[in-house]
Amino acid sequence: MSSAILTSTHDRLPALKLVQSSRTAWRLANLLLLLLVASIFAMIFVPWQQSARGTGKVVAFVPQERQQTVTSPVKGIA
Repeated sequence: MSSAILTSTHDRLPALKLVQSSRTAWRLANLLLLLLVASIFAMIFVPWQQSARGTGKVVAFVPQERQQTVTSPVKGIA
């Protein structure tokens, strides 16, 4: 039934047939959409690995997270 509707629409509006996209353009658009969705899906599930190097010092801003030395009053087994 939909092809009959399209045929009658094309008969009434001949300019519509002139502005339709080609089959190649539709295939290319579908391929690009598929690649975009696959890329987003891959970026969600592929683990991120940062490869930037740098030098510096690791600083804990919260005092409770800073490294502390603890001396024990009792000697342990060495």
